Amino acid sequence: MKELIEKYGIVCQLKIHGDCSKIEKFEIDHIIPLSSNELNKKLRGMTRFSIEKVERQSFGSNNMKNMTLVCRRCNAFKKHKFFDKELYERLLKF
Repeated sequence: MKELIEKYGIVCQLKIHGDCSKIEKFEIDHIIPLSSNELNKKLRGMTRFSIEKVERQSFGSNNMKNMTLVCRRCNAFKKHKFFDKELYERLLKF
């Protein structure tokens, strides 16, 4: 969690619940839910077009690139849902 606090500060990155951050308890959340993991499945099935390998388990996984800091209410509200494209672009730009 220390790495995420250094990266984001103690601020909820989702901001999707009406009472976001009113309870000052923060958690680590998967940006792309573990339950989805569709992107990894698609990447593994693609024909390689270069010698570079796609970083294994980078999305829909426990990789640090897929983690963000969120308040407890937003995390409970999100569950395993996907939200709008702009939210994911903002979270993944770091």
